Amino acid sequence: MPPHNDSPGSSQFRKRKPTEESTSTSDDVNTESASAYTEEQLKAVEQIRKCKDYYEILGVAKDAGESELRKQYKKLALQFHPDKNKSPGAVEAFKGITIFVFKVFK
Repeated sequence: MPPHNDSPGSSQFRKRKPTEESTSTSDDVNTESASAYTEEQLKAVEQIRKCKDYYEILGVAKDAGESELRKQYKKLALQFHPDKNKSPGAVEAFKGITIFVFKVFK
């Protein structure tokens, strides 16, 4: 068993040396998050922004049933959620999808 050292300032644990990953600057983080989206995600957001009708946004017919609306909403909500899609305008697209669903299911 190792000797116990009760002197002030001593620590049982060694400090880790910083690795390359942990020494990144805030500029590295900003650059990484700014380019963390795909071309496909960007095109999808642009398509949502061009839609004029909520049913067109979800990609369903106006006479679609509740189960079809819920299914499409879940699919698009996962695709456009701000934590998963970092492309410009994804937050607005997500809000548009969510607002429609709340209006329909009230």
